[in-house]
Amino acid sequence: MANPQYSDYLEYAPTFKWGGREWGQGDKAAFDRYLRKRGVNPSKWARRHGVAAKTFDPVEAEIYSAVQPQLTGIDAERKRTADLFARRMQNLTSFTTALMPYLQQVPGAIMGPYREGAAGVESAGAGYGGRLNADSAAEASGINAVLSQLGAPEGQQIQGGDAGGVLAGVGGLEADLMRASGGAYSAAASQLPKTASLESQLMMKGLIEGAGEADKSFSDQVLQVLQGLPGARSQLSQDAAKNRLAQQKFKLDQIEEEHDFYIKQAALASARGDDARSDAYLALAAERERRYQLAQQGYDTEGNLLPGFKVDKQGNIVKRGSKSASTSSTTPGTPAWKSKQKENVGKAQPKIEKDVDAYLSTVPSYQPSFVGPRDPKIANQLTKDLWAKYSYLATTPTAKKALRKAIALAVRRWKPKASTSGATPGGSLPTPEK
Repeated sequence: MANPQYSDYLEYAPTFKWGGREWGQGDKAAFDRYLRKRGVNPSKWARRHGVAAKTFDPVEAEIYSAVQPQLTGIDAERKRTADLFARRMQNLTSFTTALMPYLQQVPGAIMGPYREGAAGVESAGAGYGGRLNADSAAEASGINAVLSQLGAPEGQQIQGGDAGGVLAGVGGLEADLMRASGGAYSAAASQLPKTASLESQLMMKGLIEGAGEADKSFSDQVLQVLQGLPGARSQLSQDAAKNRLAQQKFKLDQIEEEHDFYIKQAALASARGDDARSDAYLALAAERERRYQLAQQGYDTEGNLLPGFKVDKQGNIVKRGSKSASTSSTTPGTPAWKSKQKENVGKAQPKIEKDVDAYLSTVPSYQPSFVGPRDPKIANQLTKDLWAKYSYLATTPTAKKALRKAIALAVRRWKPKASTSGATPGGSLPTPEK
């Protein structure tokens, strides 16, 4: 069953069904865990199911919420207008179809009365003409009888004439005129169905053109919205990247502050001789250090990639939008993360020095210095503890050598104060959890 929230224009839906349940924009971490439990790599799944994977993209989600209501409104208005034109076309077709039989009867309806009128005129002319001739003949016969009695010669007798024939002839002419007029009117009326059909076709053509223009205007509106998407996506991506960087920086600063706080608390507890509390604070500090290192490398505390990071073709973790790291310095067959261990140790140098500062700053018998002698006991203890804490950064001989040098430089910065009771900080810096 198709997702009713799916947008054909954006190729996006705010939810999708997988594994018998529905997943939404905020379910990415849970969905990744779901896939991993079933032996599926989330990145490979995303490449194979690009449309569903877009559900977890916050930029696409914001685009959908901002644009889809406009597109839905345009489509609804397009459908309403299309239905209106469809009804008009259907009504015009029905009206024309119903009118045609009546128009086809008009010629006969016109010709019939004219024929009947012509026949009536002829009949009347013939009847009146015969009567007129009979009356004329009777009148002439009476006059001739009188003339005969008076002894008038036969040549003086009169004839009745054919006046009725003239009248009948006039009636025939009138009848012929009526028949001709009726035929003309009937012939003109016979064109009415063709005229109505032509008018209907012209009106239908106008409706089709109007529907096409209306649909084009809606398409132009949709196109205008879609043309603005690249710019909107770019702006939203930039804003999201800035927000992620700000959040990451805030988180890193927060972790660093917590780390420094626990280191100082461990030193204070150690100075008071409370080794158990010192160890507890050191464990918390080590956990914050682990989180800090993971966050800098683009991972969360569970080892999942943070938003804004990706794995490039060389296997390096890089920020999205940045170029992949060069592999020119990587020995063939050596993983990229191993080739960068020395660089990571160098980046950790300030952290190592800061740990030494924070650990010993509250111990009364010591003060910071870049030169001068150092207490071997304290130096050895710090070296051991710092190595245990940062050894996870170095697995190659080169990286281990760099780490030993970094720890030695940090420890040499300290020398004891003038003679005191020689209070020695206790505790250790535990190895962070792997």
